[in-house]
Amino acid sequence: MTAGVMTPAFAAQEEGRGSLATQAVSVKKNRIMSWNSNGQLNGTTQRLVDQIVRFKPQIVLLQESCRNEVNEAAAILKRQPLHLEYEVFHSDWPDLGDPVHDPACTGQLEQAILVAKGTKIDVAPETALYREADGLERRKFMMFQTRLAGKKVRIFNTQLSDGADADLRHSQLLQLSELVPGTPNSIIAGDLNAQPWTAPKPPQMPLYYWEMAPVWANGFRDADPYCGQSYDRRCNGTQVGVGKKFDYLLSRGAVKTKQCWLGNTPNNDHRVVVSDVTAGPASRKPCKVI
Repeated sequence: MTAGVMTPAFAAQEEGRGSLATQAVSVKKNRIMSWNSNGQLNGTTQRLVDQIVRFKPQIVLLQESCRNEVNEAAAILKRQPLHLEYEVFHSDWPDLGDPVHDPACTGQLEQAILVAKGTKIDVAPETALYREADGLERRKFMMFQTRLAGKKVRIFNTQLSDGADADLRHSQLLQLSELVPGTPNSIIAGDLNAQPWTAPKPPQMPLYYWEMAPVWANGFRDADPYCGQSYDRRCNGTQVGVGKKFDYLLSRGAVKTKQCWLGNTPNNDHRVVVSDVTAGPASRKPCKVI
């Protein structure tokens, strides 16, 4: 993919300056993007740059990204003609304590948040470890508070335990849900390594998925309205290799998704999840794969 090349859906003139007075005009106000960039295997600085230029989000939420590559990408974006300028926040702990596990990563493998210059941050990003986690990776979440669509919103960026650790994923989402009641408007973003449904699915899949129950019980809704607790074939997968829905932009309260996209990438691993946030009615269309 060539940096700066956009699909027609994103080539239109950008809108909205409002409170983001110092933000570059080309940044799309109220747009958030989440991506597991698989930095230890497939990630590169240029691939990060390409996806951010492609979608021009106000807020970028990354999982499994290499620290140095994130910093380098932010520097390149600032120098480019579009002048996409972001403040970068890194998680306090790397995903892997032993660098031998991620030799291809320049700098530690981690989660990161990029916020467009001029965006108001009410509560600065901080990192917390899950009480229960798997033995290899430090499972954690980042959280901060900002404003989207005119509403104060607390945003969580996370990656849950993978593989057969369904009980751990459930426990981790329970811990996140403990923080929700005090902030009615919330967004949970990231690679949750869990299918959405908590209801029977066709015979080829297990009868009952229960990891995501805390999310639905607390009133969250995915950017894709067909990816909920009841199985729906219109729910598009986000992990290309297996076709499963693992990546989410979940919102509750007054913030909803006006439209959303799933972006294919050269990584051929996780798709980029993009949502335009609104305080109005939620979209009833599935996320478009582009």
